[in-house]
Amino acid sequence: MFKLVKEIRRQDGTLHFKRWRIIETRWFNLYIHRIYQADRDYSMHNHPWWFISMVLWGKYIEKYMKDRNQPCVFARLSPKSKFRTRSAWYGPIFSSIQTFHTIYSVDKPVTTLVLTGPYRKQSWGYWCKIRDRQRWDFGEWGFLNHTAFRLQKHGLDQKDPQYE
Repeated sequence: MFKLVKEIRRQDGTLHFKRWRIIETRWFNLYIHRIYQADRDYSMHNHPWWFISMVLWGKYIEKYMKDRNQPCVFARLSPKSKFRTRSAWYGPIFSSIQTFHTIYSVDKPVTTLVLTGPYRKQSWGYWCKIRDRQRWDFGEWGFLNHTAFRLQKHGLDQKDPQYE
């Protein structure tokens, strides 16, 4: 009935995440997600679609920022982020394209039901400290698209021969 459409493993082979398709249309998608571990990247990311998620089983703590232009109250890894606990007791939560988040901790595998809107052509990526190539250190917080983030994380430049 449900088809496994995505499985993410870490470099060491550890299972991180699975996604099963229930319904996919051009207007919306409905998925079951199984989250096995917290995100390894401490930088928050957004998605190229809005979504509504509801925890069916399990519990996790999520670090989030509703809008990168609206500061949040608790400073931790980013000056604009705060934390929320997600479990079946809290009901569904809406996240816009402008919402950034990361799964901070997972007690045990968590199962969620996720309704997404259509894929938007806007760039998705990470809210993180951006490397200043002139000084070779990390400066201000800002948005990096997913490709640039991976390059920065691994210390590569798009013109670097290792990238090709």
